Amino acid sequence: MRVARAPSVLPPWVFVVAGACHSPAPTAQTTAPPVSVEIVPSPDGGDIELADAPADAASPGQLEALVESSAMVDLGAQAISAAKVDVPLGAREPRPVLVAVHGNFDRPEWTCSVWGEVSDGYPFVVCPRGQQRKDAPRGDERWTYAGSDTAAREIDRTLTATRERWGAHVNDGPAVYAGFSLGAILGVPIIGANPARFPRAILVEGGHDGWTDARAASFAKGARDAGFTPRVLFVCAQNGCVADATPARRTLLKHGVETEIVSAGNVGHRYDGPVAAMAKSRFAWMVEGLPGWN
Repeated sequence: MRVARAPSVLPPWVFVVAGACHSPAPTAQTTAPPVSVEIVPSPDGGDIELADAPADAASPGQLEALVESSAMVDLGAQAISAAKVDVPLGAREPRPVLVAVHGNFDRPEWTCSVWGEVSDGYPFVVCPRGQQRKDAPRGDERWTYAGSDTAAREIDRTLTATRERWGAHVNDGPAVYAGFSLGAILGVPIIGANPARFPRAILVEGGHDGWTDARAASFAKGARDAGFTPRVLFVCAQNGCVADATPARRTLLKHGVETEIVSAGNVGHRYDGPVAAMAKSRFAWMVEGLPGWN
């Protein structure tokens, strides 16, 4: 149950052409001009490994209730860019982390709002910001990621800043990775290289390509070696998405990764509304057995 959290009303979502990421919008529906994004691989062409998460020395005993002026907090200069974090207000014990990586032409506060609702406000929902789009309408800031290496570095810095700010309230166990569109695409090499940190992933409208036999096998082994059952949930919102996700599911299953595909129907390239509801319907399965989620 969400603690001390005012209900949020998601604004209308916007359709964006080109990298194709839709996102909840704060004003009337807007259509952006066609854009393109170059996905920049790591210098050596491999996956990006994140730094090990620092150990949390706090005892699991009861803490002072977590208090902030609002549930949505700006990390400011503590991260590479002003990442947003949806915090579990009132928490008196270490809470787990969900890292939510937005799509192209998107905003971290929208992502944090949606995944905060999907997870019932229980974890810290950490939402890196990325790089600003220069072609956004005046007064309407939009963000993207230059590639998986850039996103990986920002995730690492943002997780460190989260632990530094909230200390013992942050569980030092693994995190759940949730990515939409570009965030899902970039998530494949990130979680593939960091299965002990991200043994579970929710990939919405993307993340179907890149699951080679070698990467799937490495992801499965790394998660199991760390003591966790590897799981991936593909969430679809358009015609064709299920067919696109099916080969990836087949590859992951072959290597022992528990994998499901759920669909909200042909409702548009988005992650809010009925799409978020589909993710929430399998969220308990996604976090089952992970420390800090009991």
